[in-house]
Formats: sequence, C-alpha cells, structure tokens
Amino acid sequence: MQNNKYDAVVLMNLGSPDSPEQKDVKKYLSEFLMDERVIDYSYIFRFLLVRGIIVPFRTKNSAHAYSRIWKEDVSPLISITMQLQKAVQALVDVPVEIAMRYGNPTVQSAFEAIKNKVPGAKNVLAIPLYPHYAMSSYETAVEQAKAAEEKMKGFSLEGQSLYVCRALSKDEHKRQMRDERRKTFKDRNVYIKGLAEEVNDETLKKAFEVFGQVLSARVMLERREDMKTSKVEMKSRCFGFVCFATKEDAAKAIAAAPQQQILGRNLYVGIAESKEERMGRFAQGPFPVNMGGFYPMPMYQQHRPRRQHVSLDFLIISIGWKAKTKTSRHGTLYVSNGPNGTDGNDAWNAYDA
Repeated sequence: MQNNKYDAVVLMNLGSPDSPEQKDVKKYLSEFLMDERVIDYSYIFRFLLVRGIIVPFRTKNSAHAYSRIWKEDVSPLISITMQLQKAVQALVDVPVEIAMRYGNPTVQSAFEAIKNKVPGAKNVLAIPLYPHYAMSSYETAVEQAKAAEEKMKGFSLEGQSLYVCRALSKDEHKRQMRDERRKTFKDRNVYIKGLAEEVNDETLKKAFEVFGQVLSARVMLERREDMKTSKVEMKSRCFGFVCFATKEDAAKAIAAAPQQQILGRNLYVGIAESKEERMGRFAQGPFPVNMGGFYPMPMYQQHRPRRQHVSLDFLIISIGWKAKTKTSRHGTLYVSNGPNGTDGNDAWNAYDA
C-alpha cells in the first residue's frame, strides 16, 4: 500500500522492563508510577507514595511475575508489538518503528532510527496502540510524542524539520483547523446581514475596504432550483463575512454600521460568532447582548410601542399607566409601555399572528 502523506510510522505501546531482574523492574515501576497522568496527585505526595511504599514493596513480586511469562530476551508485550510492526510493515512502503511510553525502546530512539533510514523525512505518524482514551494510556503517550518532537526540533533532515503529531481522523482534522482559524481571526472576522441579492464577494470587499485592509470577503450562497425550468443556480443568502487584517479595523467597521449601506440597504454589522458562542450568549437572558452591531427596525414596526418582559409585581404597582397585558401562546407575559391612551393591540396581533 502506497502512502504519500507520511514518511514513517511509529507504533506506541505502554512499555515493559528491560529484564525480569529486580533492578530493571524497579526502574520501570518508578518511571511508570511517577507519571502524573497515572497517579494524579501532587509531586511530593506521589514521590513519597511511589518511592517510599509502592516500589519497595512491589518490586519483588512484580519481578517474580515477569520471570514467569518472560520469553527469550524480551517481554511478551514487546514481542507482540514487534509482530505487529512486521505485519504493518508488509502493508506500507515507509519505515515502521516501535516505541514504548515507559522503558525501551523510547520514542526518541524510534525517531533517531527514522532519521537514519529516511534522511529526508518530514512527517511521522505516531499511533498510540490503545482501543480507548484515558489519561494514563492514550494521553500520556501523546504528550510523550510531543515532548520528543520538541527535542527533535534541534536538528534538520536535509534542510527539512521533522514533524510529529497524533494521528487524526478527517473529522478531527477539520475541527482542529476550524478551531485554529477561530483563534487566529478572533475579533477580526465581521458578520454582515441584510445584503441585497445582487451583492457579490467583490462588491462586499470594496464596501468595507474603507475601514482597513480586508483579507477576505465572502457572501454565503445556496443552491436554488427554478420550479419552472428546473435550472439550479447559486443564489445569495443575503449575509456574509469580512475578515480584516486587524481587530481595530473590524471595530471601525462595526462602529460605522448605522451609516453603512450597500445598494441602498441598511446592514447589520457585528463580530462573527460560532454557533456555540451565540447559543451561550442567548442562554444568559431573554435579550441578546449588544455586540456593537446595528440593524434598523422595519418601517411597519417603527410606529408600534416597544414591548418588554416584565414581572407580575411590576404590573400590580404600576401607577399612572394603562398597562395592557396579555399572555402569548409561548406563555410569556408582556406589557405595552406606551403612554396613557396608547393602544398596543397592533403589537400583540403582530406578535401572535
């Protein structure tokens, strides 16, 4: 099987002592149990527990248990991992090395072997051999690979740096790239709503270049089918995004939103949010937090009295107002807060229509 993405593969397993002798078992147990992801306590407590109690009393029994299952010169775990290495090697055309999180061979030695076998290596696929996620197995192996990566940054392979990463699925890779983009362009990506259907990417970019350097401008599109001709076209969804080079330029665009128009239409302009951020903001209260954007009220609503969420106590103590209340079909109590004599029926009808 050909592989054009990775230059080498490292199979990572838990580890084993170098021999069933007590000195090697003691060394292995100390390294294994002193890992903060195995025993999740402070270093001092973990040191006293491992070096003072567990290792002195457990080494002899563990060494005896290892001696009963030891095969030839290696432990069963390493022997099985080596068999897996041969099977994988037969399927790929790049070097396959094995590494243990604790004991030998180390991740560092595996990378050194790759350096010698593939002088021009760029990408190494490190695969922790665990069927599940746990801090004491999968996570600690990933962190060990990252630490080895940091050590390997000191040299280059024929002018190319070595890159080590955990293997990601396609969906994980997409989520990682999306999160990285959000962090990179946070407070610089602006959301624009209320665009005319005629507005395209170039029109949107020119309209906002007056506020600063625009890195990208995109009008969101959707597929629409003409019912008569069955012709499918890409039509504007009437909103888009503009990414500025600096967050100061984005702030200027948002501040100028009340005067901003494209093809005669007023716009809403605000900081772009992810769905999770938007839902979290809505969960904070009945009204969205002001994000600095502006969106004009439609003409047919501008003459109508504003409605508020109010408590029953407020209605009881209201004096000098002809408060007109009603319970909507959504079960929320509202009041028309116009002055004496104001009829709020049109607002209620509009809400419950």
